[in-house]
Formats: sequence, structure tokens, C-alpha cells
Amino acid sequence: ALADPEDAPADVLRTADSAVRVAKDSANERVAVFSEDQRRTSQRNVRTAETLTRALAGDYIRAWFQPVVSLADGAVVGYESLARLIEPGHAPLAAADFIEVAESTDLVSDIGGRVIDQALDFVGQVKPGQVVGVNASPRQMLRPGFVDDLLALMKDRDVDPQQVAVELTEHTAMRLTHDLVSDMQRLADAGVVILLDDFGTGYSSATLLQELPVRGLKLDASFTRTVTSDPGARRLVKGLAGLASNLGIRAVAEGIETAEQADIVADLGWEFGQGLYFGKPRPPGFARRARPRRVKRG
Repeated sequence: ALADPEDAPADVLRTADSAVRVAKDSANERVAVFSEDQRRTSQRNVRTAETLTRALAGDYIRAWFQPVVSLADGAVVGYESLARLIEPGHAPLAAADFIEVAESTDLVSDIGGRVIDQALDFVGQVKPGQVVGVNASPRQMLRPGFVDDLLALMKDRDVDPQQVAVELTEHTAMRLTHDLVSDMQRLADAGVVILLDDFGTGYSSATLLQELPVRGLKLDASFTRTVTSDPGARRLVKGLAGLASNLGIRAVAEGIETAEQADIVADLGWEFGQGLYFGKPRPPGFARRARPRRVKRG
């Protein structure tokens, strides 16, 4: 980190630490010089962390819900709960705008806890058989008592565990210890649906399917975006659907934004879909009124 004479030593050390993280994250570089772009990013992250701390104190973290539908007839079969920062006087912020900062701190556990709490309330508003999914970050799952607390919350609120899904990304699942894998089995034994999110983006998919009690796959949106133009992507998407079918688990294609994408992934074997084509994430009152949309042509 390059410094001016008037810079405080603590600030220089802080910027050097940021450069170290950049060097470690880079695939090719082992040396990084702290730049103004990094300084702006660092300052923005500090402001975001302050905003999240204020939002937790003011109860501005809300769960919104996006429908998951049957690709055969458009019927709503469940919802995914997504974090939103709803601060008075400001436009709502989606999780993508703050989750990276949250995951670099302990704030993500508190945010996740708020979302789970509201998602379990929402289970009482949906139809029988519909499943409400909650996302679990590595930090949240590694916090002692995560599974015990979730089981206790469902019991206290008389929530049917079969209407709750815990969604793990491949990155999260790779960090699970032996004890946490056992905890995932406890959730599955209680009836909770374990879903592997962002499926196809990592190198450990097959191993995770063997080690975890996975009951569903969620195809990463990057594949959905390319099925209309890339024959290779279509072959891969079809193969992944076949894998889910052979394992007897549900297959959900994420990121569907057009009727064409919906038709193609359905033809390739995906049973369920999620994305803006079927509905944006909405507060609880809006999400439960999501109307079915028929997606199959002919």
C-alpha cells in the first residue's frame, strides 16, 4: 500500500490488508497494490455494513417471497424467501446489493435469522403442500445451535417441517463438517426439504448428492439464460434433469425470464421453475396472491 506522509499508520495497514485480500482472491497474481478503486470499494463496504447494522436495529430486514411453479401447468408449488432491506425513505435493496458484505461479517447470521423467522410465519399463510424455502449461508450454518434452533422454532409455531426447505449452495455445502452433515440428516429426518442451490456451478455436485440428504436441485440461472442459444448448454441442462429424475428428487430451474426459456427447460426435463417470468419477489401479502401461469405451448 502506497502512503502519503500525512497518512495515519493504521490507515496504511488497513489498506495493505485490503491489498492482501485482493492478491489472495486472484487466480494469477500474488502481489497487489492498493488502488483508488479498492479504496472506493472498501469505503462502500463500510457504509453498507453500517446500513445493515442500522437495519437490524430498526427491524428493516424483511423477507420477500418469489413463487416456484410447476412447469406443466403454472400452479404455484412453493416460494423462496429472499432478504430485502426496507429502510424508510429509501428504495428497497435486494440481497445481491448487500449479501457479500454481510457474509464477510457476522451480520449475515443475524440477517438470516430474521428471514427464517418471517419465513416460518409465512408458512402459516400458504396452501397445504406448498413449500417455503430459506437460504442458509456458511456462517449461519456454522453457528452453534443452528439446526436445534430451527427445529425448535418450527415446533413452537406448529409449522409442518415438510413445508420448509433449507437451500444450500454448493459453496456452503462444501464447508459442512461431519457434524453439520449429521445435522442436515436430522433436518431431513424431521421432514425438512434439503435443496442444493446454484447447481452445476461447482466441481463437487456428485459428491454432495452422495453425502447429503438432498431432495431437490435448483439449476443455476446462468444455464437457464443460455439454453435458448447454446446447444451445449441444452445438453448439459438435459443431463442434469436426468440426474435429478434418476435420483427421484425434484428439479427446479431458476432464473426463467421468458416463455421460451420456460418451454425449453420443461422440454429438457425440468419439472419446476422460478424466475421473473412467473413473478417478482413480493412481500407476504403479494406473494400469496401470485396467479398460476400456463407455460407449456400447445
